[in-house]
Amino acid sequence: MIIDNSFNRDKIRSYLENISEDNLIDEIIILLFSKNGYYVYRKNIHGPGEHGKDIIFYRRVSLFRDDEFIVVQAKAEKCTAGNISKFAAQINRAHKVPVGGKANSNILPNYVMFINSKIHSNDADFEMHYLTEVKVNTKILTQDHLIDLIIEYQIVPNILGSELESYTKQQDDSYDDKVRNIILGEDNKAINKLLDHDLQVDSRELSDDLKGTIINYIFKKWDEDNSWSGTVKPMGWLNYYFDFIQPYQYNKLFRVFEEYVARYPSRYAAHDTFQVLNKISPEQINAFKEKFLGLVARQVKDNSDTNHILRKKLNELIKSGYTQNTEKIVSLTIRIFELRDSILSSEGDENLEGLRTEYREKIIELDKLLYPEPSDN
Repeated sequence: MIIDNSFNRDKIRSYLENISEDNLIDEIIILLFSKNGYYVYRKNIHGPGEHGKDIIFYRRVSLFRDDEFIVVQAKAEKCTAGNISKFAAQINRAHKVPVGGKANSNILPNYVMFINSKIHSNDADFEMHYLTEVKVNTKILTQDHLIDLIIEYQIVPNILGSELESYTKQQDDSYDDKVRNIILGEDNKAINKLLDHDLQVDSRELSDDLKGTIINYIFKKWDEDNSWSGTVKPMGWLNYYFDFIQPYQYNKLFRVFEEYVARYPSRYAAHDTFQVLNKISPEQINAFKEKFLGLVARQVKDNSDTNHILRKKLNELIKSGYTQNTEKIVSLTIRIFELRDSILSSEGDENLEGLRTEYREKIIELDKLLYPEPSDN
């Protein structure tokens, strides 16, 4: 863990003085929000259409039965009396323009955060809140705040990793034993308290072996009750403790894909299911690659509505180079995706019938590849 001392603070300050706005977002802001339970909703490209929103985060608030949206305006520019009006206008614009969305395009942000890697002059620091129109729901973080948060949340960019002073966190074997005894016991109330509260507050390190035990318990709990309501708690735990998953457990994650494409998936667990799917890496998928490719192929062949996230995960797998020896299924699946896109965008086009014919032919070819006829020999 990095130490909170003047040496480290000076190193971090120097890093923030030289960071670009894009790197501030990618190396600090996204990690900071991720550690606080938020997910990226949209990252905008600078220029027209940004509407004062560099990046938008959201999280599900169960109490509200709704999502909370945070708009971030990122800056890597010293704030002074000369540019403060421009920055305040960007904050005001971010409050007024909806975040947008397929279901509801009129969603306004719950908060707008102005995060600057540089310092603010005394006048700018004093005046900024007075120049913003929505004062309560505007949060401003400057360089000193970021230094505090980087240390508090242990966010260490690669460029700084070897330069900062740190200490090794000692593993508490007695705490490991205590947690293991609860997990292996039969007191459901104690286990729920442990996973719902205690481990989310206590910062003591757990051994990899114990982390694997916790993941095994989560899947066992799901196996015992895979109903709509029975899926909710295990999926929520899997989402929160995703980083506990050990390499030998990667194959268990195929179960999440099966839940997602099920004919009657748990609507109550849908939010956590989607978040877990987004976290699954190509390396993890490689542990059950053949089953995953078969599932994606069957879904695209059946013209399922679940294709967006599956297509995303397939593209990630391809880019990572894990699709060797499965090129035929992959190429056919990708081509069917492309043909479907072309058919949907070519209504009334003279080439439409040709696209449909090729689509049917590729579906038949994929079907034969997935379900080959048994040999007579």
